[in-house]
Amino acid sequence: MSDGKQSRRTVLKGAAASWGLNILSRRAVAADPPPTPWKPHSILASALYGSASLAEVLPEVSKTGANMIDLWPPPHGSQRLEIDSLGETRVKQLLNAHGVRLGSIACYGLGPFNVANEFQMVRRIAGSGVTLVTGAPGKGGAIGNELKAQIRDFLRKLAPSVAVAEATGGILSIENHTNSMIASPDSIRWLGEIFMHPVPRGVPILESLPAITAEINRARAYLERKPRRIICANVRYRESVP
Repeated sequence: MSDGKQSRRTVLKGAAASWGLNILSRRAVAADPPPTPWKPHSILASALYGSASLAEVLPEVSKTGANMIDLWPPPHGSQRLEIDSLGETRVKQLLNAHGVRLGSIACYGLGPFNVANEFQMVRRIAGSGVTLVTGAPGKGGAIGNELKAQIRDFLRKLAPSVAVAEATGGILSIENHTNSMIASPDSIRWLGEIFMHPVPRGVPILESLPAITAEINRARAYLERKPRRIICANVRYRESVP
């Protein structure tokens, strides 16, 4: 129209276009919901409770928001020994009774080259997916080409253990540790796992089981509130050595 006013047809066209865009926008939002906030998955280390028995520790697992247990032998804990003293069947019954899955066993005493029987045992108790954590024997403090050569040799010797892990559906995890071959940032980048255990070994971190569980929950709540501050926790990965 010459007087600058919009015609009825123009207004209706604009309204229809706006309505159509609104529908498309709503469909796009419905099809692309906001991402679910990241939350860590928890596994409870039995060593936090010192030498408390499995019967005492297992009821605490669900209270911490976890559904898996990490069993430790002496000197850190005593719960791994109960598989031998109670028998696999009884331990499996205890796990099932409390709705807990065997997730991991510390195998530092066995070392990385002697875990075949342990993998077979955890397969019988819990099926696939159980992690055995051990160390990396070798010269600590090596750098550069010497370190790379050590890791290559270590991986060659590790091949039979890796084969058993694959055959049983298990996971072999190598811990980084002071004075170990896997200790420096470079060695961790090529092969490693980062995690911590209580000190001193074999001593509960607090005086009572409920107090320990409450402290675990306090730490878990902190991690869930501030996930972006976590650099690396319980990381497992493979990377070929250059």
